[in-house]
Amino acid sequence: MAQAGSRYPLFAREQARASALVQAAMKSGIDVPRPKDPGGGYTHEQHKRNYQAIQAAGALYRLTSDRAYADFARDMLLEYARLYPTLGKHPAGRGQIPGRLFWQTLNDSVWLVHASQGYDAIRDSLNAEDRRTIDDQVFRRMARFLSDETPENFDRIHNHATWAVAAVGMTGYVLRDQTYVDKALNGSKRDGSAGFLKQVDQLFS
Repeated sequence: MAQAGSRYPLFAREQARASALVQAAMKSGIDVPRPKDPGGGYTHEQHKRNYQAIQAAGALYRLTSDRAYADFARDMLLEYARLYPTLGKHPAGRGQIPGRLFWQTLNDSVWLVHASQGYDAIRDSLNAEDRRTIDDQVFRRMARFLSDETPENFDRIHNHATWAVAAVGMTGYVLRDQTYVDKALNGSKRDGSAGFLKQVDQLFS
């Protein structure tokens, strides 16, 4: 893709769009606010912008080998590593299962699906300390929250659970942690009573 992508107009336009998004985020500076607002509010929208930037920066790092993209994603994730362990239930929590970064767990799952892709692209570029910090304080904590701490969402046959199992499974692959992969595929109890495979059987058919 790095060598031949420019020959394909759709790919080239998407790479240009991603580059513009990340360049604007880099120019604005890293902003990882303490969650406060419901959907549509400033903090909600900023965390959405952040996961989009992390994902895009990771892809651009792989396509261009420009270290600035990896450094930007790393620095943003280190800010999340400082913030996330301090969070409890979202103050504007929606429904019975509020998120932590967002007002509902669905949005937390969407954040993790996108951020895990960006992190996977840069993880091998980090020093051991930064990698361990981000692994443990962001991705393991979020995967644990979405699976072990909120099984009433994770083990449902429901579109919100589809996002949750995707997020946890992708995190398991990024961290090389088979336990999270197994939970994502087979439910929090890993017995096949829930999880992605059960959803394929019951929800999508």
